[in-house]
This record gives sequence, structure tokens and C-alpha cells, in this order.
Amino acid sequence: MVFEWFLELDFATSTLNTLARKLDRYAHLAAATRPRPILIWLPTRAREAHARHRLTHALQTVGAGLVPVATSTAALAALPRPDLAHRSSRAAGMAPGPADRVWLPLTAQRGIGRIGLAELARIWPASPGHTVVDEADTPAGTELDLDLEPGDTRLPPPNPLPPIPAPRSTREHP
Repeated sequence: MVFEWFLELDFATSTLNTLARKLDRYAHLAAATRPRPILIWLPTRAREAHARHRLTHALQTVGAGLVPVATSTAALAALPRPDLAHRSSRAAGMAPGPADRVWLPLTAQRGIGRIGLAELARIWPASPGHTVVDEADTPAGTELDLDLEPGDTRLPPPNPLPPIPAPRSTREHP
């Protein structure tokens, strides 16, 4: 099963209106390629509640079918995992991760609880055999080159892993 999504990590450094306005850009991308869910990870439950309100209003103008949205919050990561109580005591104390039942689709009906990535993949499946790699040579995939001036060089994508810090010197500098 293929499940592609965009992930928005919200650190509460911009307004929720800014976050909601991004849905319009995601909708333009989806119209040029195909819909992909946007998973938004917010820092607190209060910010998630306010964001869901703003995002719901933003989706009314861009179309929920083009931009499926689910939200979660880092506050959920602090909760114990009773689903692992039958395993080792170490696993039982682990907090939920992003693949667990922490996502709440924006269009979810009241009373429907949070779901995991596997369930999201079932309700928002990718087109069979169609991935972001297949779109590299489409107009949407090359659209990023439109801003390049003659002679400019397109940089390769960044490494998805964080850099490993160099060991600190034990000598003090004067």
C-alpha cells in the first residue's frame, strides 16, 4: 500500500490564519497533480482546536476533496500507551508516535476518535502505481524551475536526516 502525505509541523511561530492560507496552495498543487493528505502536527491541544476551526473555514473555499486534512498534537506524545500494556513494561511506558492513533481527520464526524496512519491510508488511498516520483516530469513537477534565472543552478534536495554534530573539543579556548 502506498500512502503519501504532506506534513506540516506547526511550532506556533506563525498565526493560524497563515496556516489556513496554506491550504489554498496545497489545493493548487492537488489540482495540478492529485490530492494528497496534509497531516498537521501542532504543539498543544488548545492550538489544535483553534487550528481545526480555522482550517474548516479555509476548506470551504478550496474544497475538502482536494485537500484532505488531519491534525494531531505533540501533547498526545506525553500520554501513556495502554495498548502496549500487555507487552514489556518498557513498551507500556512509551508515548504514542505519529503512526499511532493520534490523527483526527478534519472532516471526521463527532464521536469518531483518532486514527492511525494505516487507517488514514485506507480512507485516503493513493492512486495505484502513482507516486510523487511519477510526477517529476509533469508540468507541476517542473513548476519549481520557473523561478530560475538563466545561469542559476537548481540545488539537489536536502538530506532528510539531521546532521551529526561534530564532537566537542575537550580543550578550552582562551
